Amino acid sequence: EAKLLCAQAHISQGDYDKAAAECREALKAHPRSAPARLVLGWIHAQDGLYEESLAECREAVGRDPKLIQGWLLMASVFSEMGRFDEAADTLNEAVKQGPKDFMARLMLGELLLQKNRLEEAAHEFKHAVKLNPQLDTAHYKLAVACQKMGKEREAMAEVEAALRLNPTARSHVLLGDFHRARKDIDAARLHYQEALELNPQMAEAHQRLGEVFSELKQ
Repeated sequence: EAKLLCAQAHISQGDYDKAAAECREALKAHPRSAPARLVLGWIHAQDGLYEESLAECREAVGRDPKLIQGWLLMASVFSEMGRFDEAADTLNEAVKQGPKDFMARLMLGELLLQKNRLEEAAHEFKHAVKLNPQLDTAHYKLAVACQKMGKEREAMAEVEAALRLNPTARSHVLLGDFHRARKDIDAARLHYQEALELNPQMAEAHQRLGEVFSELKQ
């Protein structure tokens, strides 16, 4: 416990070598410590040592299958390596072990969305929203999935929910797109401008705003 606290302190200071050393000391004293394996796996992932990270994650979840963070870290590493099928299998196992873990649902939904498996992605995002209604990212991702499926009304409701919870540039752009599709150019312009106030460097918002100004001049 003390060694892991020291490891976390070193991580917060950006000293991963010392943090890894503390984890190894913790494992010498408690070889079956799943949390120590998890922290060491996370450090390896930050260092780009993906196979080493996966090995530690497998040890961690082997010791404690309910350690959902272990499954999530493993899935993230698989994704970084481009091994998406293994990432999906790992996230499905995370959902199985922790059906009430909203992050497992969210990450699985994001992976499915990347693969354009829209119905399945929306299903996972809805679960994430149900488990954590305050998770604006889940509302936003659900809106994106619904938009791609042509479910405009549901998509608008979700992006509006995301904006109420946490006004972000990306949500304003998406809502602006919906208004623009409905030919409400003024409403679209306002949302693109809101996006740029939140993120002045957002190229997508600059492009959209330029396009609607051109449309307004016509």
